Amino acid sequence: VLGFRDKKLMHERIAEAGLRCAPSARVRTEAEAWAAAGTIGYPLVVKPTAGAGGRDTYICEDATALAAALQATRHVPEVVIEAFVTGEEFTYEAVTVNGRPFLESVCRYLPNVLDARQNEWISPIIFCVRDVEDPDLADGVRLGRRALDALGMGSGISHMEWFRQGEGQAVFGEMACRPPGAEMMNLMNYARDTDLYRAWGRAVVGLDPQVPAERPYNAAIIFKRAAGNGRIRAIHGLRDFMRKYGPHVARVDLLPIGAPRRNWKATFKGDGNIVVRHPDMQLTLQMAREAASSIHLVAA
Repeated sequence: VLGFRDKKLMHERIAEAGLRCAPSARVRTEAEAWAAAGTIGYPLVVKPTAGAGGRDTYICEDATALAAALQATRHVPEVVIEAFVTGEEFTYEAVTVNGRPFLESVCRYLPNVLDARQNEWISPIIFCVRDVEDPDLADGVRLGRRALDALGMGSGISHMEWFRQGEGQAVFGEMACRPPGAEMMNLMNYARDTDLYRAWGRAVVGLDPQVPAERPYNAAIIFKRAAGNGRIRAIHGLRDFMRKYGPHVARVDLLPIGAPRRNWKATFKGDGNIVVRHPDMQLTLQMAREAASSIHLVAA
């Protein structure tokens, strides 16, 4: 289990298995941080050794940014400094029994998580891919399976983040021995028309998860962030969106009028979300991007 929580140990085991991952260093003091930066080089990422959701995570392009990141993470007992990996950011989820995957899922972050966390105006999208056998995703799925072996996954559910570079080459980001956050379990349920919570429970006690082989939909969740501060005063564009795409909208869960706006820096989920789904990938992407650009919450 420690290999799933301690990011430095995790990367060591992944590298020992011959898988691609960023060089990293464990850091407890500023002196260690500067030494690590000298070895790894810029750009680099500072993140908690045991963290999730991109919290307390900083991209540093130079020494000035690193100094600011070290100041901002003074409350964190130990961090990992690692080389900044570029590429399209994906996930790989698996429900396993005794290390054998019975269900696999791939999602894509649009945009990458750190970009979404640093720009308030963005409506982050997570896109759950229907066709896990897509050749463009093959390296990422293989990476996920080998990472499960390298980290000793037993029975349960796991969530890996990875980056696609160049000709589809996959680079390991990190893996957690837990369900994904940011409503992704529900998103995968909408994509499969199934109950992955039940499948997870059955896997934990060593039973067949009984997951249907069919994956009927691509699905996307769009998180909305209100403009302004205070309470939600208006929601624009939702009625037109529903008129156009209503049969393909699986869920609308936006904060109601009068509810206080959430702190967008404290939660990736923002002020609510919309889920769309369809068998066709391009139409699902079109709906997701239109929801991101045309639906607006206003707070005052």
